[in-house]
Amino acid sequence: MSESLLDCPYCFAVVEPEWRWCPVCRCRLPESKAYVLEQQIVKCKSLIEKLNERFSMGEVSEKAYLDLKGEYQQKIRDLERGMEAAKLEDEKARARNAIGDGAPMNQT
Repeated sequence: MSESLLDCPYCFAVVEPEWRWCPVCRCRLPESKAYVLEQQIVKCKSLIEKLNERFSMGEVSEKAYLDLKGEYQQKIRDLERGMEAAKLEDEKARARNAIGDGAPMNQT
């Protein structure tokens, strides 16, 4: 179970960010921005692990290894910074749903 629960935008049932369908109303749930970023971070970390394995087996040169590892690490840092903004947006969306306002206010 994830530590940050969301509300279904259709029936307001409490749902997990990784769920694709609401168990109450059976509507397709929008993906949480933070969840999508989290999955991208997991993928980058997995790629670094695979790169480490290939480098240790001698299948990747040191220069390519260091360049690629640096790229993946930078991408992870960028994604982690984006997570903070996404978590705030998810929190605001939950607050809007809680008060019955499912859409962001127009900025005029």
